[in-house]
Amino acid sequence: MTTDREELYNTLCSIISNHSLNELGILPAIPDEAERSTNEYYPFIFLENNLGIPLPVVHHIIAYSSSEFMKHRQQKDQKNLEDLELSSKVLFMVNPDHYSAANTRKSLVQSNIVDAQKELALVDLMFTIPKHSKSSIAWHHRKWIQNYLIKEKGQALDFDREFSLCERTATLYPRNYYAWTYRSWLLTRIPHIKRHEEYERSRQWVASHISDHSGLQHLQRCLRLSLGTLHIKVHLSWLREQLKRYPGHESLWCHLRYCAYLAAAKKVLEYKTEPAFIEDVLKICKDSDVEDENIQKQLQLALRYGLWITHLVEHYGLGDADLRAWADLAMHMYTKELEKLADQSTFYKLFQGWSCHAAKKQQATSSEYYKRLPSDGDNEA
Repeated sequence: MTTDREELYNTLCSIISNHSLNELGILPAIPDEAERSTNEYYPFIFLENNLGIPLPVVHHIIAYSSSEFMKHRQQKDQKNLEDLELSSKVLFMVNPDHYSAANTRKSLVQSNIVDAQKELALVDLMFTIPKHSKSSIAWHHRKWIQNYLIKEKGQALDFDREFSLCERTATLYPRNYYAWTYRSWLLTRIPHIKRHEEYERSRQWVASHISDHSGLQHLQRCLRLSLGTLHIKVHLSWLREQLKRYPGHESLWCHLRYCAYLAAAKKVLEYKTEPAFIEDVLKICKDSDVEDENIQKQLQLALRYGLWITHLVEHYGLGDADLRAWADLAMHMYTKELEKLADQSTFYKLFQGWSCHAAKKQQATSSEYYKRLPSDGDNEA
């Protein structure tokens, strides 16, 4: 088996040393033995600069490349540095969570043995395997390379390339936390003039991936950085359209609650618009097939949002007596409707049993949920 592993390793090294790869893929099985005579890289599949690695041989490659990596890491002559570069490259490529391989490649970049831009291209290649795009070590490695290029080489970030990579990996692997964390880091470095462009790009992506809460959280960060009175109003209008178009998606309703809070904190929430929107959604739900699971969920989420609006009125209502009177009546009505639906959510239970304005204020003040709301003077957005 040792000989077989060495042969696999040498074949893979030959491919990555002599060809420019566009994409990696993991094959479910080893190709038929009959293909050996016509495939010089058997058992790998190499076609149009795309490389397929059979899953059954992956652990053999990792085992042999690990031994080669450890052997060459102990020696410092030029020949061993070249072998160290190749073994660490193979090891990191097939196992992106190998911390030592990643750190060694950082040292090789600092020593100018590995070109930093080519290292970025290696990470690009690794991320064509969906599972690899979820590696925290690989994303941290990419961030380190970018910081190295900025500080040591004076090279600016290519934001279009980086945002495109984040978008592709988030699509390949839904709710990709590390891809979105990296994208959030990019957001802190992006020029102010490009922030709205990133908001538009993120909003477009979210519109076709509405259940991906990681994408919605990034959209919220974009909002906080480019927030303006007109901007938040336009965003709320767009969001209401998405909620009607895609019923029953809790991630969208949670995002709406967050945006309503931002608007309330900025004193631009149109309280008369929100009840009308809620009533419109409730009417659509009641006129539809109530047996449909998404419609039932939409009904519950709309009622919960109604309670959230009454909560914002309580905290940001600015002493408007008519508004507070509406909030009292609406809270009672929405609570009763949720009781009929046997809603057991924690959010709903916060409002259960509040029969009057004084009782609501007393219980809300003591709740941790209410304490997390910012003061009127909060301008963190």
